[in-house]
Amino acid sequence: MKKKEKTVSSDTASVKKNRKKKTLAVTAAVLLLVAAGLVLYDVVGPGFINHLVTFDCSGGDEIDAVRVKLGRKIELPEPVRQDYTFIGWTSGGERVLSPFSPDDDVTLTAEWIGNEYKVSFDPAGGTSDIPAAVTLRTGDALTLPSDAPVREGYVFQGWYDSEGTQVTAGTVLPWGDCVLTAGWDYEYYELTFDTDGAGSADAVSYHIDDVLSLPSVSKKGYHLLGWYDQDDNEYKNGDTLPLGGLALKASWERNTFKVSFDSNGGSSVSAVSVNEGDPFKYPQAPWRDGYVFAGWTDKDGNDVADGTVLSGPVTLYAKWNVQPDEYTANGYKITKKNGITYIGGVIIANKTYPLPSTYAPGGLTSACMSAFNSMKEAAAADGISLSIVSGYRSYSTQESIYWRYVNKRGMEKADTFSARPGHSEHQTGLAMDLNSLDDNFGETPEGKWLAEHCHEYGFIIRYPKNKQSITGYKYEPWHVRYLGVDLATKVYESGLCLEEYFGITSQYQIASAYDQFGRS
Repeated sequence: MKKKEKTVSSDTASVKKNRKKKTLAVTAAVLLLVAAGLVLYDVVGPGFINHLVTFDCSGGDEIDAVRVKLGRKIELPEPVRQDYTFIGWTSGGERVLSPFSPDDDVTLTAEWIGNEYKVSFDPAGGTSDIPAAVTLRTGDALTLPSDAPVREGYVFQGWYDSEGTQVTAGTVLPWGDCVLTAGWDYEYYELTFDTDGAGSADAVSYHIDDVLSLPSVSKKGYHLLGWYDQDDNEYKNGDTLPLGGLALKASWERNTFKVSFDSNGGSSVSAVSVNEGDPFKYPQAPWRDGYVFAGWTDKDGNDVADGTVLSGPVTLYAKWNVQPDEYTANGYKITKKNGITYIGGVIIANKTYPLPSTYAPGGLTSACMSAFNSMKEAAAADGISLSIVSGYRSYSTQESIYWRYVNKRGMEKADTFSARPGHSEHQTGLAMDLNSLDDNFGETPEGKWLAEHCHEYGFIIRYPKNKQSITGYKYEPWHVRYLGVDLATKVYESGLCLEEYFGITSQYQIASAYDQFGRS
């Protein structure tokens, strides 16, 4: 019995020994498999080492952490993040590839790149060198064009998205193609008005889409011609306004009316235009043989004095008094015939006594021309040459000459050497200018001969030296007037000028030629 028990104990020991050997063998085999990396992800058993792998998805959808047993490799998951593309996992800044076998607990961080999208720029009517579009990635800060667009008549306000929200540089836009549109506001300019004496008109601001609206202005005695800029361009209501500002000035014209004249048998007087509100100035008086002009009346016979302010268009009627015999201060009879004044039977044309515009002999009279030829021959015999540089002048010719001098030298100066139309001796056909219209002509041999001998042939020096206050004209040694030998000799020997000899004046009845002839 005891022997049998021993055998059993021996068998039990042997079994335990063999079982231990098998366990060691299996363990060695497993270790070899682990070393070879052939252990499957889901093998679980007591006594194995595992590591925790955590996933930081950096804004992507979350992924649960996993435990990986020592030596095992795992296929790394691919996270998802809206508007981004996954690049890979990193650990400690270094890229981690799949399959991955951790050797310790580890956190893997997702690396992303933003998806591309296009931002386009719409200048909304402006012009510039900005790019049509730029390409960005999700998360990029927006860089706006460095140059703002330009639009005539507008001020750039910035860039705006489709919702009308302004977008500034540095903004991070949501992913997706988009268009940024330029925002504009009107540029304002100033419009000023110079009413030229018609009161004030406030300046206004305007923009490119505005049209002109002119102020309502009035000026007594005037009517508005229009509004003009500095270059005389006219502007009217509704006109397009220029960019940059505008200054307009009112242009006015005097309200005028017509005053007509009925001479009641006298010489005709042309109608004149009178400015509203201005005093009426008598025109040059008409003439009528045997009568003296006594002024103007209205249709009811009421006197209209010189300087009266008339209310509107009117016809005035000449008033006449019978002319008594009239004599000069020296006793010479004054006779008027057909508007021409004769003193002692001699035709006179000076500042006091005008000729009618209708008087037109057409040239130098035959008696005057014959006397000049005789004088010319006598002068030639003495070695002196005489020639006519200006003879007969018509009323219209003298009119042109006189106003040319007025425009060039002024009326006051012109009146000292040029006769007004109707007052020139040249219109008589009895006067002429010889050789040279030079103040020094009187000191030349020709001038001296003329002064000494012209009376012998019926001529006088009409405007002698130092007689301007009497004749009304400065010294003109070249200007001679034909009177006939008898009268010319008497005037010469008297040492007087013609006005002094006859005892007459030479003064314009109307001081201003503008008033006399109704010119402005």
